[in-house]
Amino acid sequence: GKTTITNHLIEYWILNSPYRVGILSMEAGAGKFLLRLVSGYLNKNIARLKTTEEKVKFLEENKDKCHDLFMTPEGEERFYLVDDKGDLDTLVKIKKTVERMIKQGGVKMVIIDPIQDALDSLTIEEQAAFMQWQKQIKAREGVTFVNINHTRKSGGGKVAGSKGGELTEEDMQGSSALYKSSAVNIILTRDKTSDDPVVRNTTKIMLYKARDTGETGPAGELFFDVESATLMNKADYLRGKSNF
Repeated sequence: GKTTITNHLIEYWILNSPYRVGILSMEAGAGKFLLRLVSGYLNKNIARLKTTEEKVKFLEENKDKCHDLFMTPEGEERFYLVDDKGDLDTLVKIKKTVERMIKQGGVKMVIIDPIQDALDSLTIEEQAAFMQWQKQIKAREGVTFVNINHTRKSGGGKVAGSKGGELTEEDMQGSSALYKSSAVNIILTRDKTSDDPVVRNTTKIMLYKARDTGETGPAGELFFDVESATLMNKADYLRGKSNF
């Protein structure tokens, strides 16, 4: 689903981007967010371990490897993480946090997950103004914003996205400025209720907007292996399964 794919993208950017990453975790607390991040990094779904002792033991055994996720070889932090414990409860605080990450921390990529938690109480005009602020920061500081979005509940007999129904940019919650202002829009769908575990753990990717290239359309399918907390190309998964 969205959280798993987001975490794998963040892991990739943390380890491969020449710039420091800043994360505003609006939904998950720091502990839960980092547990998911480390699970993907270690290819082990730590949450599925039965006891706290098992979880702590596994993390202790992999402490050195986890250190590489958090710190560069030069001893610098790879990323900054702020969760919603008072630092993100108003738009003013969110803006100040982002600007502090940029100016003091050298952050060039900002992930807001999910952006609806910042915008839900705002008017359409205020949401549009926030997107305009992001565009100004991007132009002035050379920062890339990655806004993780929820979608509206389906109506009129339409199949919900959580049941594999096709979604469009207009299904994003909130102001249309969210998708109109962005350079790239990627939509994910998965049938979370399917009886077939392969279908249930397959996410379809659709590229709806790519301003620089103009290319849009289906962008592949990902399969999530629950035990290892690992995402893989579905074709690779099926190919490997056929070899057993």
